[in-house]
Amino acid sequence: RITYLDRILPLVRPGGRFGIVTFATERMEAPSDLDVVATGDTYGGMTFSLDDLRTIFTTLTPVDLRAVNPDRPDTFAPDFLNAALFTAPK
Repeated sequence: RITYLDRILPLVRPGGRFGIVTFATERMEAPSDLDVVATGDTYGGMTFSLDDLRTIFTTLTPVDLRAVNPDRPDTFAPDFLNAALFTAPK
């Protein structure tokens, strides 16, 4: 996660926006961080809660964090995803 932040955050211009969609901890089973470190296997992917995203991207200002709505017609919106939109400080 730290490497990801080191690579991504410098690319977000002041006042720019950053969006991310993740597997949702609230609606999916995933290995613990300890399991991943011990085995080196993410078992298909890591999950993040909305609070995780708010904490991980603490240097950015949250605009909207929410579960993906699966009831929106003609969209890819599985119910096992969370989405977040942030802005960078100016």
